[in-house]
Amino acid sequence: MPKLIVKKDKKKSLMLNIHRCQGCELCIVACPTGILEMSDRLNVRFANPPRVRAGKENSCQFCRRCELACPVWAIYVVEEKEDEGISKEEEGNVST
Repeated sequence: MPKLIVKKDKKKSLMLNIHRCQGCELCIVACPTGILEMSDRLNVRFANPPRVRAGKENSCQFCRRCELACPVWAIYVVEEKEDEGISKEEEGNVST
């Protein structure tokens, strides 16, 4: 999945499943810091997924409002575990 924003100091990333996005713009409206805008590229659904506005990369608060607004869960925040350095999403895929 493409990472829109990575904050290593906070151990969080804002992820986007480009092909799941329907281009509804609800994530853009929900963002309190206004970091998202529609891109000019099309995905497999012929929709324009969001992108981060130039110069706004450090403004994300990881409040998850974009995630909660998305009806298809195309945009979401991933947090890494401090002790292992892997994301919660990847936790189930680790073989021992």
